Amino acid sequence: MASSARHRSTKSSAKVGAGVRPAARNTTAEQAGTQERPDAKHSATWKSGVDTEHFRKLLEDELQRLEMERDHIESRTARNGVLVGGGESQYDDHMADIATETQDREIDLASADNVYEIVEQVNVALEKIRTKTYGSCDVCGKPISKARLNALPYATLCMQCQSYIES
Repeated sequence: MASSARHRSTKSSAKVGAGVRPAARNTTAEQAGTQERPDAKHSATWKSGVDTEHFRKLLEDELQRLEMERDHIESRTARNGVLVGGGESQYDDHMADIATETQDREIDLASADNVYEIVEQVNVALEKIRTKTYGSCDVCGKPISKARLNALPYATLCMQCQSYIES
Protein backbone atom coordinates (compact mmCIF):
# COMPACT_ATOMS: atom_id res chain seq x y z
CA MET A 1 0.00 0.00 0.00
CA ALA A 2 2.85 2.41 0.81
CA SER A 3 4.53 1.64 -2.49
CA SER A 4 1.33 2.43 -4.43
CA ALA A 5 1.07 5.80 -2.64
CA ARG A 6 4.70 6.49 -3.46
CA HIS A 7 4.04 5.43 -7.05
CA ARG A 8 1.04 7.79 -7.26
CA SER A 9 3.01 10.76 -5.95
CA THR A 10 5.74 10.13 -8.51
CA LYS A 11 3.16 10.00 -11.30
CA SER A 12 1.47 13.22 -10.18
CA SER A 13 4.84 15.01 -9.99
CA ALA A 14 5.68 13.88 -13.50
CA LYS A 15 2.38 15.30 -14.82
CA VAL A 16 3.10 18.80 -13.49
CA GLY A 17 6.11 19.29 -15.73
CA ALA A 18 9.71 20.36 -15.72
CA GLY A 19 9.18 23.36 -13.42
CA VAL A 20 8.54 21.15 -10.38
CA ARG A 21 11.21 21.15 -7.70
CA PRO A 22 12.16 17.81 -6.19
CA ALA A 23 10.86 17.02 -2.73
CA ALA A 24 12.86 18.42 0.17
CA ARG A 25 15.63 16.14 1.33
CA ASN A 26 16.46 15.18 4.86
CA THR A 27 19.55 17.38 4.89
CA THR A 28 20.30 16.79 8.56
CA ALA A 29 20.68 13.05 8.02
CA GLU A 30 22.58 13.59 4.76
CA GLN A 31 25.00 16.05 6.35
CA ALA A 32 25.70 13.64 9.19
CA GLY A 33 26.20 10.81 6.72
CA THR A 34 23.44 8.79 8.31
CA GLN A 35 20.37 7.07 7.16
CA GLU A 36 16.98 7.92 8.55
CA ARG A 37 15.55 4.38 8.50
CA PRO A 38 17.32 1.15 7.58
CA ASP A 39 16.46 -0.57 4.34
CA ALA A 40 14.68 -3.87 5.00
CA LYS A 41 17.35 -5.71 2.99
CA HIS A 42 20.22 -4.43 5.11
CA SER A 43 21.38 -5.22 8.60
CA ALA A 44 20.34 -2.94 11.43
CA THR A 45 22.93 -0.23 10.76
CA TRP A 46 22.29 3.27 12.00
CA LYS A 47 23.98 6.62 12.49
CA SER A 48 27.34 5.23 13.49
CA GLY A 49 27.45 2.73 10.64
CA VAL A 50 27.70 -0.10 13.18
CA ASP A 51 26.03 -3.47 12.66
CA THR A 52 23.82 -3.29 15.73
CA GLU A 53 22.57 -6.87 15.35
CA HIS A 54 26.13 -8.15 15.79
CA PHE A 55 26.66 -6.01 18.88
CA ARG A 56 23.22 -6.83 20.30
CA LYS A 57 24.21 -10.51 20.25
CA LEU A 58 27.57 -9.73 21.86
CA LEU A 59 25.86 -7.71 24.59
CA GLU A 60 23.24 -10.38 25.25
CA ASP A 61 25.99 -13.02 25.51
CA GLU A 62 27.92 -10.77 27.90
CA LEU A 63 24.78 -10.25 29.99
CA GLN A 64 24.27 -14.01 30.23
CA ARG A 65 27.94 -14.50 31.23
CA LEU A 66 27.65 -11.79 33.89
CA GLU A 67 24.49 -13.32 35.32
CA MET A 68 26.27 -16.67 35.61
CA GLU A 69 29.22 -14.97 37.31
CA ARG A 70 26.89 -13.18 39.71
CA ASP A 71 25.12 -16.45 40.55
CA HIS A 72 28.50 -18.11 41.15
CA ILE A 73 29.60 -15.32 43.52
CA GLU A 74 26.29 -15.45 45.40
CA SER A 75 26.37 -19.24 45.75
CA ARG A 76 30.01 -19.18 46.91
CA THR A 77 29.29 -16.57 49.56
CA ALA A 78 26.17 -18.42 50.71
CA ARG A 79 28.08 -21.72 50.81
CA ASN A 80 30.80 -20.13 52.96
CA GLY A 81 28.22 -18.73 55.33
CA VAL A 82 29.00 -15.21 54.19
CA LEU A 83 25.87 -13.28 53.45
CA VAL A 84 25.99 -9.75 52.15
CA GLY A 85 25.76 -7.55 55.19
CA GLY A 86 26.25 -10.53 57.52
CA GLY A 87 29.00 -10.41 60.06
CA GLU A 88 29.08 -13.96 61.36
CA SER A 89 32.26 -15.95 60.95
CA GLN A 90 32.27 -19.69 60.39
CA TYR A 91 35.55 -19.91 62.31
CA ASP A 92 35.97 -19.65 66.05
CA ASP A 93 38.46 -16.98 66.99
CA HIS A 94 41.65 -17.73 65.10
CA MET A 95 42.88 -14.41 63.73
CA ALA A 96 44.42 -15.81 60.54
CA ASP A 97 41.19 -17.60 59.64
CA ILE A 98 39.12 -14.52 60.36
CA ALA A 99 41.49 -12.37 58.26
CA THR A 100 41.29 -14.82 55.34
CA GLU A 101 37.52 -14.92 55.57
CA THR A 102 37.34 -11.13 55.69
CA GLN A 103 39.61 -10.84 52.66
CA ASP A 104 37.53 -13.41 50.74
CA ARG A 105 34.36 -11.52 51.63
CA GLU A 106 35.85 -8.22 50.45
CA ILE A 107 36.95 -9.80 47.16
CA ASP A 108 33.48 -11.26 46.64
CA LEU A 109 31.79 -7.94 47.41
CA ALA A 110 34.13 -6.07 45.06
CA SER A 111 33.54 -8.68 42.34
CA ALA A 112 29.78 -8.48 42.84
CA ASP A 113 29.88 -4.67 42.67
CA ASN A 114 31.88 -4.87 39.44
CA VAL A 115 29.44 -7.37 37.93
CA TYR A 116 26.43 -5.21 38.85
CA GLU A 117 28.10 -2.13 37.35
CA ILE A 118 28.88 -3.90 34.07
CA VAL A 119 25.34 -5.37 33.93
CA GLU A 120 24.01 -1.82 34.18
CA GLN A 121 26.33 -0.65 31.39
CA VAL A 122 25.31 -3.58 29.17
CA ASN A 123 21.63 -2.77 29.75
CA VAL A 124 22.29 0.87 28.82
CA ALA A 125 24.00 -0.29 25.60
CA LEU A 126 21.06 -2.58 24.75
CA GLU A 127 18.68 0.33 25.32
CA LYS A 128 20.82 2.49 23.02
CA ILE A 129 20.43 -0.19 20.33
CA ARG A 130 16.66 -0.11 20.80
CA THR A 131 16.59 3.70 20.57
CA LYS A 132 18.94 3.75 17.56
CA THR A 133 21.70 5.67 19.36
CA TYR A 134 24.18 2.81 19.80
CA GLY A 135 27.71 3.48 18.61
CA SER A 136 27.58 7.26 19.06
CA CYS A 137 29.65 8.95 21.76
CA ASP A 138 27.52 10.31 24.61
CA VAL A 139 29.73 13.40 24.89
CA CYS A 140 30.64 14.54 21.36
CA GLY A 141 28.14 12.53 19.29
CA LYS A 142 30.81 11.19 16.95
CA PRO A 143 30.84 7.48 16.06
CA ILE A 144 32.70 5.16 18.43
CA SER A 145 35.24 3.10 16.50
CA LYS A 146 34.26 -0.46 15.64
CA ALA A 147 37.54 -1.68 17.16
CA ARG A 148 36.58 -0.08 20.49
CA LEU A 149 33.07 -1.51 20.35
CA ASN A 150 34.45 -4.97 19.57
CA ALA A 151 36.76 -4.71 22.58
CA LEU A 152 34.13 -3.14 24.86
CA PRO A 153 30.63 -3.49 23.35
CA TYR A 154 29.06 -1.43 26.14
CA ALA A 155 31.34 1.59 25.56
CA THR A 156 29.41 4.87 25.43
CA LEU A 157 32.34 7.20 24.79
CA CYS A 158 34.80 7.47 21.90
CA MET A 159 38.48 7.06 22.80
CA GLN A 160 39.13 10.80 22.67
CA CYS A 161 36.34 11.66 25.13
CA GLN A 162 37.19 8.67 27.35
CA SER A 163 40.84 9.80 27.53
CA TYR A 164 39.78 13.36 28.33
CA ILE A 165 37.47 12.21 31.14
CA GLU A 166 40.12 9.92 32.63
CA SER A 167 42.79 12.63 32.65
